[in-house]
Amino acid sequence: MSIQKKYVTCVGDVCVDLIVPYGEFKQYLRNMELMKDPDVQRPQVFRRLGGTSGNTILIASALGAPVMIASKVSAESHGNFILKELNKYQVNTDYLRQEGPDGLCMVAILDNDDREMMIWNDNNVPSFFFEEYSIDNEIARKSSIIHFAGVMIREDAEQEREMIRFAKVARETGCKCTLDLNLRIETWGFTPERRQIFDRMIAECNIVFGSGSDEFEPFTGIHEFGSSAIAFSKIYSDKTVIARDGANDVLIINNGEYTSIPTLPTNIVNKVGAGDAFDAGFLTAYAEDHSIEECVKYGIAVASYTIGSENAHAVPSEAELKRMIAAIGNKK
Repeated sequence: MSIQKKYVTCVGDVCVDLIVPYGEFKQYLRNMELMKDPDVQRPQVFRRLGGTSGNTILIASALGAPVMIASKVSAESHGNFILKELNKYQVNTDYLRQEGPDGLCMVAILDNDDREMMIWNDNNVPSFFFEEYSIDNEIARKSSIIHFAGVMIREDAEQEREMIRFAKVARETGCKCTLDLNLRIETWGFTPERRQIFDRMIAECNIVFGSGSDEFEPFTGIHEFGSSAIAFSKIYSDKTVIARDGANDVLIINNGEYTSIPTLPTNIVNKVGAGDAFDAGFLTAYAEDHSIEECVKYGIAVASYTIGSENAHAVPSEAELKRMIAAIGNKK
C-alpha cells in the first residue's frame, strides 16, 4: 500500500490573467492595410491562469510535486476557468471555494518586447486572498509546506489577522512555512501599518524569498542589492533568506553567513512570473528534503527554463532539469 505524500500547499491569490497581444494586433492591422500576409490569423485576446500562488502551484505540479490550493474564486466564468485549469494540472482543489461574481483579473498588454501589467477589479466585488478556514488543522496536517505570497498582505486587519493565524497554526502543526515578499509597492504601497503586518507574517515563516533591492530596501533603507539583502537577514536573523536579483547570483543568507549561487545564461522570452517559477522549483526540491543550496539550484533551473519559453507554465523534462542543475556548478 503506497503512502500519500504530503502536499505543497499555496494559500491565496489565484486569478485570471487576461493577455492582450497589442503589438501583434497593430502589426496585423498594418499588414491588412498593405495587403500583406492575408492568411495570417487575427491575434486574439486570451485568458490563462495566473496570480502568484496560481503560477507557483501549476509549475510545481508540472514538476511532479503533490500540490494543493487553499483559496476562493468566483462562481462565474473566471472561477470556472480557474477550476478547470487547476484540475487539468491535477492540483488538489478540495479547499478552493467558489462563490460570488467575477471581480478580479490581471491584464497584460504585450507590445513587442514591452509589457504593462495592471489590475482590473470590480470595486463592487470584495477582493479576496484569504479568510478563516474552519478546517485549518486539516489543511496543515495534509501539508509538508505551506507557501504564502506578500501580495496578499494589504492593510485589511481581518484578512491579515486570519492569514497570520493560519500560518501560526500550520507551523505549530509541523509544517514548514515559506513567504515570497512580492511587495507590489506600486499597487499597494508600503505604509508603516503594512510593514508591521509583514513583521508578524515573517515571524511565522521558515524561509523568506525576495527579488531585487526594490523588495529589501523598504525594510532596510539600503538601495544596493547585496547590502540590503544582508541587512534584511540581520533584522530577521532566525530566518533563511533567499535573495534573487535577475540574472545576477542568488544569495542564500542564514545565521549571518551567506552563499552565492550563479544563475544560468538565458534567452528571455517571457520574464513575467520568473519569481513564481523559481519558488515552484525550490518548493518541489524542498518537499523532497534537498539542501537549501540544491533547492536554490532547482529554482534557478526551473525559472531559467520557464522564462525562456513562450508557455508561462513550461517546465523542463526530468533529464533536462538535471542537466541544467549540473550546469550551475558549485557554489561560490
